Amino acid sequence: MTETLKVPFYRHDLTADDANAVAAVLATPFLTSGSVGREVEAQIAAFFDVPHALLTNSWTNGALAVLLALGVKPGDEVIVPAMTFIASANVAELLGARPVFVDVDPKTLLMRPEAVAAALTPRTKVVMPVHLYGQMCDMRGIRSVLAEREDVFLIEDCAHCFEGTRGGMRPGRWSDAAIFSFYATKNVACGEGGAIICRDSDLYDRLLQTRLHGMDAAAIHRYQKNAYRHWDMMRLGVKANLPDLLAALLPPQIKSVEARLAVRKDLVAGTRAYL
Repeated sequence: MTETLKVPFYRHDLTADDANAVAAVLATPFLTSGSVGREVEAQIAAFFDVPHALLTNSWTNGALAVLLALGVKPGDEVIVPAMTFIASANVAELLGARPVFVDVDPKTLLMRPEAVAAALTPRTKVVMPVHLYGQMCDMRGIRSVLAEREDVFLIEDCAHCFEGTRGGMRPGRWSDAAIFSFYATKNVACGEGGAIICRDSDLYDRLLQTRLHGMDAAAIHRYQKNAYRHWDMMRLGVKANLPDLLAALLPPQIKSVEARLAVRKDLVAGTRAYL
């Protein structure tokens, strides 16, 4: 009789060391968006070889922060694949923009450059490929379709693709921004959370504001050099920052994500027993 491989829907690998990391945050004055979060952002930026990374409290709020920073408004169109989670389209709807669904490749279920080219209109503001089940879309091909449309932004939905690669490239190489999820069932997880990476410093500066109500100073920045610094609201934003209590769970998982990917590949190949 052939033995059946049974894989649970999800099982995290958090340990007492992770509980101690959270406890260490509890002993500090800042439970949210403090030094722990900044260290994790630096770790993420190094992993993807990009200059900027920001933690968020979900993929959805991170995407809203990105779209707000890019000036998406009612009447704009956001191209998304027909095969995706509802959040990809909902973030456009929430800002009054129109999601435009395009068919996916029947084998990979990924957005195709040809479908993007056919869906472009003068109202297109954003193209949002979704990397599904660890598979990356043809980002180089989609970027080439947009070569003469400098008014259109390319945003990657990487909720399923923290450690994915295509042609030796990780997410963030061809896009204006890439957005990740650290939801409880993801390969890097902290219960609820996410991250944004980008290369453009001006966009990063806007994201720092749209991630936190459009304010120009987070709580940790309001008291420096023994003096209080007041804040101003510079633009419309959302509440998307990630607490340090959750960020503390991420560093070991980011460090081990590629090793864990190798284990999953072995499991699929049937060369390692499931434990």
